[in-house]
Formats: sequence, structure tokens, C-alpha cells
Amino acid sequence: MSVCQGELIKKVALVFPTKIRHDAFYGFVLPPLGLERIAAHLEDIALVEIFDLRFEKNIISAMKKFAPTIIGINIKTTMHAQANYRLAVHIRENFPHATIVMGGLHATHCYQEALQYSDYVIRGDGELSFRQFVEGIAPDKIAGLCYKKDDELITNPLATPAESLDLLLPPARHLRKKKYYYGAYPLFRMDLLESSRGCTHYCTFCSPAASYPACYRTHSPRYVVDEIKRIAQTGVKFCWLTDDQLGGDLPRLEQICDLLIAEKITILFFAFIRPFLGQMELKRKMAQAGFIMLSYGAESPNPSQLLRYGKNHPLVDNFIANVNREFKEAQIVHIGNSYVFGDPKDSKEAIANIGIFARQLDPNFIEPLYAQPYPGTRYREELKKEGLLLDRPWSDFTEARQLVAHPQLDEEELKKLRVKIWLDFLTPKKFFSQMNVPISLYQRAKISRIRVLLFMKRVEKIIFGCLLEDKIYRDCYRQMVYDYFHHHLPNFPKEEMDFTLAIPGILNLLGLNFIPKWFNGKTISLEIVELKNVLASFNLCFYQTKISKAYALAGNLPDEVRSIKFKIPLALLASRLATESYLLQSYFDVRIVLQTIFSKFREGLRQIFF
Repeated sequence: MSVCQGELIKKVALVFPTKIRHDAFYGFVLPPLGLERIAAHLEDIALVEIFDLRFEKNIISAMKKFAPTIIGINIKTTMHAQANYRLAVHIRENFPHATIVMGGLHATHCYQEALQYSDYVIRGDGELSFRQFVEGIAPDKIAGLCYKKDDELITNPLATPAESLDLLLPPARHLRKKKYYYGAYPLFRMDLLESSRGCTHYCTFCSPAASYPACYRTHSPRYVVDEIKRIAQTGVKFCWLTDDQLGGDLPRLEQICDLLIAEKITILFFAFIRPFLGQMELKRKMAQAGFIMLSYGAESPNPSQLLRYGKNHPLVDNFIANVNREFKEAQIVHIGNSYVFGDPKDSKEAIANIGIFARQLDPNFIEPLYAQPYPGTRYREELKKEGLLLDRPWSDFTEARQLVAHPQLDEEELKKLRVKIWLDFLTPKKFFSQMNVPISLYQRAKISRIRVLLFMKRVEKIIFGCLLEDKIYRDCYRQMVYDYFHHHLPNFPKEEMDFTLAIPGILNLLGLNFIPKWFNGKTISLEIVELKNVLASFNLCFYQTKISKAYALAGNLPDEVRSIKFKIPLALLASRLATESYLLQSYFDVRIVLQTIFSKFREGLRQIFF
């Protein structure tokens, strides 16, 4: 540790200032990797400590024990910016002599706003600039630094991005405090990995790309795999990549896969990637190496909207459908497609048909996201010129609220359409395919059955298609269940009612591998009933001690099918799925079990006496 400013050792507190709902994003709490990368570049010139608001009951008290001279605050996510600023005011009141520096994606694009709550803002890549700041380099010499001097706003040009990210130090993960549990607490730990920055393309709505348009920078395959090995050594089995575009350099990606396979590293990954056709050998290697969850933007059924968003997908018929099919053939178990809706040029009819369109492309999951005019984007500037930006606070930038004026639709109508999109998409086949992720956590990552099952219970509201923090659809849950069985399930095509492929893995996960042998030659039918009407049945057929077929029907099974039937009242199922209380969930679980047993007992008595 060197001595700065004479005999004074600088003490730098890096603050992650955001609390996140426990039920958002699969219930994951992920580490502040950006702050850890900043910290790695300061450790040899200052004392550094990271403070994470998600774990600190009293963050001010914790910081006072450290007594920082410089405080760095990460203002990354637009929806949390106002809450972040409120914490910054509180920090300023308690540390009046400390220098406050802000950085992060939102602060980069809204630096004048951020300067109202800080002394300095660093725009863009911050590792080297923050180090220079702590070293005491003259402010006008530090790339990306913004500050006020004699009431004049000084905005230094952004730093020129390093061609190779290997020039930067790995994250200082060792600075994590013991009480900071990153992952799905207390079930299993997770970590973040950064293998690249930026993107090879520049979509009009993309906020990260607005800082360094079409500027793709990477770590070498050897660096990436060494980082993964370090992560794996901590017991982490599942890792989320922060990359905007994992596949910007496909030969590099293949080298990463080759190294992971050769070194037999058992860890699973989620990653964002731009869709690409062909390269089947690479896709199979990705699955073998652990890249089992992929997400990419389909964005719109309308080609003119794709041009408006700058997607630049190849002009190939059924492009996304073919990419989805190829990844599935390569054994990637979870494919997510995102869609943007609510843009002023989206007609009501086009939005209403997104769910059916998305279903036909055959991903496992979709995310319909409201059009988001994020700060710094070309999309926001276009809408601003057209006078179409609604006056909404940053806290509404949740990807689940209307931010753009629409000529036909208000927020309530868009909310109903968003629900329709999801229900049109969620066929029985799609629903059961989402079990691929917990099955992989159990079978490949070797996370215990009970932990995976508890994790599934925690994130069960995925059935309503809302992973976001903004749960504005809570009031729709019950009605969604009724609408699904009355209006949507009866209209799904036959192939979308079949979920045979999912059942063996589900039975294995549940520890029910004996079921096919016990019920050999029979069909188990779970009927959803309303009054005396059977609205739907979910049927498992067993033959030669195996699953021969699993499928859903609108209505009940024909009488000639040899079946064991269990009945669940729709009202009871809707109440169970809609409740947020674990206590009430358990109550309804018991009621459903007793109801199904009672219905079978009553049926047996009827057969005996009548």
C-alpha cells in the first residue's frame, strides 16, 4: 500500500446504492461486478471497501466505521436513479468532507443530473479514470470526468476504449463481505462474468451501445476461462454473463467453449447473444460447455419496426424461428426471445398478435417489454423531436410501464395487451419446457433436489411471464388463470398441447421415477373443473414402464381411455396461483391435494355402489 497526499492514506468506499425486490429476476441477487472491477484498480494506492445496500441494514453506520475520504456511487439503472440520489444526499449529510464521485450507465448519460448530488461524474469505462482521480491527477487530464469549476460545467471527452479488455485487472471478488450472499439465498451461489463489452451493432433503443456505438471489446479466451475456473473454485454452479453480445466474435466464443470442455469445468451460464444461423458445431459446443440459457431480441413481427430499431437481422425468411430451432437441436435448453411493443408505430392489431407470432417461432420463453426511451439513445431523441415522450419519472423505467405516447392505446389498454401476449404464447408445451432450467441445475450442476425445488417455488410467478421488478400485473393473476382455461388453451394447436419430452426430466427432478412402473398401461388425468364442467385435462400415458405420451386437452378424456382421474377446481387453482403469501400458498397446496384425493375417493365409491 502506497501513501497518498503526504502521510494520508486515501480510503475509498464504493457503494452499490440499490435495493432490489426479492422476487425479481428469478430471485437472484447478483454481485456489483462493475464496482469490483473499479476496486481492483485502486487496491495498490488506497484502502478500498465495497458497501452493498442490499445487505446492509444501516449502510451509513457501516461506512462510518470505515471513514472514507472518497465515495464512489454506482448510478447504473435508470429505474433506481432517484432512489440512488436520495441515498447520495443521505451520504453527503453524514460525510460532508468526503468527495463523492458517481459513475455507471445512467450517470454517464445524465451526468448533469448526477452532478447535482455529487462532486464529480465519470462517464463511460471508469477503471483507469477512477484510478487517476484517486492518484490525484489534474481533473482536466482525466478522460470522461465531469465537474463544475467556477459554475462552469467541464465535460472531458470519453476515454478511448482499450482494444483488449485483458489490459484491465480482474474483479476484486475477494473484497466481498461474508454476509454478502450472491445468488438465490440460501439455496445456491451465483456469480457474474464479463467476457466482453459493447456490441457489434447499434440498436436505436440500446443505452449501453450509446456510449461507445458498435464498439465491441473482448477478453481473450484464456482470460475468460481462468476467470471461470476462479469462480468455480468458490462453489458457484451457475454464472450470469454481463455481456451485451456474447457472440460478437464467434471464433473467440468457440475457443472459450473448447477450453471449458477440455478442462472439464462444470458450471452453467446464462448469456445475451445476437442470433446467428448455421455454425452448428459451435452451437453444440456451447451446450456442452454449459451455455444452456440464451436470450436474444426478436423485437417485432413487423420488418419496418425492425428497421426503426436498427436490428439489422439478415433478410432471411423465418430467421428467428430457424435460429431458435438450431439452438434447440444443439441442446441449448432455454431460449428466450424479447419483444418491444407500444411504440407509436405499433398498431393495436400488431401488438395483439405478438403472442401468437412468438409462439410460432418456438422459443421457451418470451419477454414482451414496453418501448423504453432510455437516456442517451437515438430512440429517445427521435421520440423527443416528435413530442411523443410521456412525462414519467425515472422510477417508471421498469420495462413494464408506458413511457411513450401511443395514438390508440393508454397504459391500461397496453397492460391488457401485454397479458394477452403472454397467454397467447404460454401453451402447455412452452410451460413445461421452462422446467429445463431447474432440471439442468439438478442434473448438470449437481445442485441438490431440495434446493432446486425450493428455488422453483420461489420463482413460481414466472407462470405469469413477469420476471421484472415492477409487478403491476398482480391484480391480473386470478383473471389470467380463468382466461387461460376458458379462452386460450382451447385454441392452441395440437402440437402445442404435447409436452411428452419434458416429463422424464421432471419426474427425475421430483424423485418420481417409479411412477411409470406403478401406472404401467394406464393414463393419469388431472382435470381442471368449474362446477361440473371439465375445462381441460393434463394427461400422462404410460406404456412398457415408460412415458408414451403427455398432452393437454380442452375438455376431458374420452370415456374409453383407461384413466385414473383427479380433479382440481379452477377457483381453487386460481386462488393458489394468484396469492403472494407463502402461508396462503401452503394452505391452498394442502386444499388442492385433499381435493384431488377426495375426488378420487368419491369416484371410487360411485363405482362401487352405482
